[in-house]
Amino acid sequence: MKKSIWLIIVPGLFIAAGAIYFARGHSKEVENLIETVLPAIIPEEPSPYSMKWGAELARVVDQDGKGVPEATVTFDKYLARDCDGNITEEPPAWQGTAITTNEKGEFVYPGVIWQDEDGDKKPQPQITIEAEGFLKRSGVSVGVNYSNERGEIDIFRIGRIEGAIIDPNGQPLANVPVWFNTHTRYKNPNSSCGGCFSANLKTDEAGGFVIEKVPPGMHIVKFPGHAGGCGPEPKVEKIPYEEYASFQTINMKDGEVKSNIFIDLRQDRAIVKGKVVDKYNRPMSGVNAVLYREIKQYYADGSGWSSHTESLKSALSDENGDYILKHVPPGDYQIKADYPYEKGKNYDSGKPLTIYLAGRQEVTFNLVLERQDDSLPKPHNREESLFEVPLPEGLAERDMMIVDPRGNGISGANVVFDTTITTEDHKTLQKTTKEWNGASLTTDSRGVFVLPSVLEELEGKWVQCRAAIEVEGFEKHQVWLGAHYLKKERRFDILPIGEMRGRLIGLDGMPVKGRVEMRDSMRSYRSPNSELSSGGYHSQVTDDGGKFVFEKIPEGTHIIHYTVDGRDADEKRTGAVIVYTQGGQDIDDMVIDLRQDTCSAHGRVLDWAGKPVKNATVRLVKTIQWGYRG
Repeated sequence: MKKSIWLIIVPGLFIAAGAIYFARGHSKEVENLIETVLPAIIPEEPSPYSMKWGAELARVVDQDGKGVPEATVTFDKYLARDCDGNITEEPPAWQGTAITTNEKGEFVYPGVIWQDEDGDKKPQPQITIEAEGFLKRSGVSVGVNYSNERGEIDIFRIGRIEGAIIDPNGQPLANVPVWFNTHTRYKNPNSSCGGCFSANLKTDEAGGFVIEKVPPGMHIVKFPGHAGGCGPEPKVEKIPYEEYASFQTINMKDGEVKSNIFIDLRQDRAIVKGKVVDKYNRPMSGVNAVLYREIKQYYADGSGWSSHTESLKSALSDENGDYILKHVPPGDYQIKADYPYEKGKNYDSGKPLTIYLAGRQEVTFNLVLERQDDSLPKPHNREESLFEVPLPEGLAERDMMIVDPRGNGISGANVVFDTTITTEDHKTLQKTTKEWNGASLTTDSRGVFVLPSVLEELEGKWVQCRAAIEVEGFEKHQVWLGAHYLKKERRFDILPIGEMRGRLIGLDGMPVKGRVEMRDSMRSYRSPNSELSSGGYHSQVTDDGGKFVFEKIPEGTHIIHYTVDGRDADEKRTGAVIVYTQGGQDIDDMVIDLRQDTCSAHGRVLDWAGKPVKNATVRLVKTIQWGYRG
């Protein structure tokens, strides 16, 4: 066995030594890489407590590596069960065997365990550890088959949290539920413990709460509490100030006591609102807008991190797709759209959007969610389009339609054809053009027009012509038309337009001159297949009254950037707001107020080794679901 190990180690050491020799005089990045790779090549030092190294002695330690005496170690084995939960195998003779650690925290594996050894099949015991003043640890897998088992199993020394909840009027909030949840990590054997210690409790008459037996790590204390479980829980009573949901993140050391944890509902609160829409910008009702925070815990030894999420608030969208979340405390969050829980259904969530709330402000975010509830027909492939109403009966073979975003035919729409026809070969894709007189057609009361016969498809060739669709109150739209489109596209949708009028208010509360820009309107055409349609770029300077006007704004989501120059660079104000217009509505008084709470961002740029990086450029961007960054 020793000879075998030696043959593995020597080449590894030779390669590592050569790499270090090569790295001398070369880049620092190479040296850093060697420092990372070398420990993985050289085998770890044998542990006197590890069965992997032939020891039958193990040790229970605290987070500082000190032995824990008089700890009870109970041995068991996970037993196979059937679908009804009934045990289907005979428990081993050592099942339930309990041993107490000595003054060094050591214990000996029961010899009866090895009687189960059958050839190459090794026993796989699990242990449960209990000790006074420590958090119980269960289901610890140990044994010669576990490569990270060093025979020293750590447990958490417990602490205590004391705190209080203050209502928006500055008074203690008595007899209200509080939820406590933790996310911790044991070092050896390596395992994460998300939610392994959680509690529902209530504040006392003085608004205080106490949480006993708290392990070290990252914890969440949240108001209001909840009963947990998968399904909706019936509310027994109304919780005072429930709309002011909030939580605190707490980092506890081993055995620490913290007595100053306050959930203060007097903080300046923000309002988050917007619409839930599908990928075609159609409003979706009855779905949840969920505001939550991703909690990350970075391991002290630098080996990685783990994460879990804590939901803060949620609200159902109404029949117009609108949602609103009030009384949101400052902080960084993620927000997404979700279908409500439904037994037997497994709906996908919408993509999350990261947001930061600085205090008292009102922000608008539109959330995109894929339709999965069969409320509308679903496409069988990329070439089909979704429509809220079916094609009307009685359409002739060459009839085509012009519709609004809700699938209703538009009468009186002009379809103006170019004077050039393009023919494309099916196989070679070679294109040829010819001239014709063009045509100008008008849709009837159903929104129908007849495709000109000159665009009939030829043998092995597509024939098509570019056309412009124009109608009062709608955006001008360019499309390709030909007989082969009749097989997959019978309609072309266009978007209604409106006007946007607004004001720019300065820090003194008075109108101010500045530059207001509308960039990249985000909107979707369902037919032809062009999910994104760039809205171009509009820019203007406000007048003396701080007013601005954007005309012919199509339905969809728009990003409005603003810039106001000050006397020096520190007084310059920039920002952006997101606006959703539906059905060509006019927005008559959009106010951009520079007095809204703003924040500053500062920090350090470090490389992967934790060393400062000089002259790096830091950009602040806003990402919209459709891929826009600005």
